[in-house]
Amino acid sequence: MLFFITVLHVVLCLLLILIIILQPGKGSDVASAFGGGGGGGAVFGPRGPTSLLSRATTVVAVMFMVTSITLALNSDRQIGSSDSIEDQIRQLEEEEAKKTGAATPEAATPAPPATVKPAVPETSPEGTDAEEGGPEEEVAE
Repeated sequence: MLFFITVLHVVLCLLLILIIILQPGKGSDVASAFGGGGGGGAVFGPRGPTSLLSRATTVVAVMFMVTSITLALNSDRQIGSSDSIEDQIRQLEEEEAKKTGAATPEAATPAPPATVKPAVPETSPEGTDAEEGGPEEEVAE
């Protein structure tokens, strides 16, 4: 069913483009669209009876909108039924890693660099330094 709607959507899209291109212009040139030339009233004036092409445009456009909404709702249900996209990507990466025999992506990523702890002088309850030589920096290796 989804395949049929997708194919119909593409066909309607192409048909809508074709119908719009086939429609005749309202004015004689570009200048008439901006009020130039003698046909300034033709742009905003009353239109005659609708032609077959304008009716076809309306019908195809409505059908195009219906298929667009249908595909959007179906896509929303598929995404909403599963976990987040990050979880899906993580699962796909793990499946690929299992197929190729490599380690999991988490194991393949390097560990974060070691951090240096700032040296804080230890004080005794009397308020004097506990070590005579001053604070020493501890570096994690």
